[in-house]
Amino acid sequence: MNLRSLAAPAAALACVLTAAPCAAAGATKPLRTLVYDLHYTAFNRSNEQTSGFTGGGGGAGTGGGDVERTSDIDDHGTLTIDVIAATQDGGLVVDTTYSGQNSMQPKLRVAIFSDGRLGMDPAALPSVATLYLAPLLARGLVAGRNLDTGVTWTEPAQPGVKGDWNYKVTGIDGDVATLEVDATRSVAGPRGFDETDSETTRYDTTKLCPVAVDLTTTSHHVVATQSQYVMTKAHLTATLVSDTFANR
Repeated sequence: MNLRSLAAPAAALACVLTAAPCAAAGATKPLRTLVYDLHYTAFNRSNEQTSGFTGGGGGAGTGGGDVERTSDIDDHGTLTIDVIAATQDGGLVVDTTYSGQNSMQPKLRVAIFSDGRLGMDPAALPSVATLYLAPLLARGLVAGRNLDTGVTWTEPAQPGVKGDWNYKVTGIDGDVATLEVDATRSVAGPRGFDETDSETTRYDTTKLCPVAVDLTTTSHHVVATQSQYVMTKAHLTATLVSDTFANR
């Protein structure tokens, strides 16, 4: 889970869900459409500490202990991002759609705030592609920064989350900067989690979008009770295959 995807301020989220107040009147097509080819793999391991009570004979059994289950995910698909509006505070309103070999995400209206937070309907089920790619379109990601090789900066996690994002420019090729990003985040509590990310992104500094992403992430999530948790190791790659801004 991308922890920049925090609840949006009420007024801004209302704008996202109604769409009309944010978009230009009479708009019939997106302002911009980006399409990414995406490959996602993940290994999940669930561990649950059982009590040892079998329940079958009315007393304590001897079968208690740690129960482990594993599963693998491998999906290849296409993420389409339609930019519906650009707001005066540096945000974007987009519709994202994911079509994969093993999973789908219908069109979903998302607000991308200038700092990379995402706002959407709390009942929505966004794809992994949306959660990790959409924040990289944030208009404030590199705004006002000197992107010479060797430049570094840190962005703190949002309130309620411990951690930060650490950025380093490792190369410049024309308008494209290569960014190394390391992030750690955690939330305490009965449904808490921690996550670490290591990411390399080739980022178009004029069109303000990633052109290639290679992300490795490891996370631990507490499920339902403190006796059950899930560890996930995942790898995501994405390549921009079309952009209606390409010839601008």
